[in-house]
Amino acid sequence: MIGAAGYASNMITLGAGVAKSLIDMGFTEEQIAVADSVHISVYNQDVWFWYSGRTPAVGDGHKITANGERIVRSIRNIRNLKMIASANNALLAITLATFGRTPV
Repeated sequence: MIGAAGYASNMITLGAGVAKSLIDMGFTEEQIAVADSVHISVYNQDVWFWYSGRTPAVGDGHKITANGERIVRSIRNIRNLKMIASANNALLAITLATFGRTPV
């Protein structure tokens, strides 16, 4: 992620049954609280997401196609981010990052 310092990363296997937030994916509230951006890489199948607080469903939301990437910025968007896969076992790499400061 250019211009941002990554400090927390997880490889996630996401399913199609239930939309998940960053907390659901293993990040702590402390890690999320200092994030300026989230870098999401999707490897093997499409993922749907909203960062408005709305819960996505397959076919409902913004779409990241397989082998695609997105960067979500702003603490409000990061806290509201929820994702769901188009089928079970979607593999994602997620990194939380800050701009020009060191997280505690």
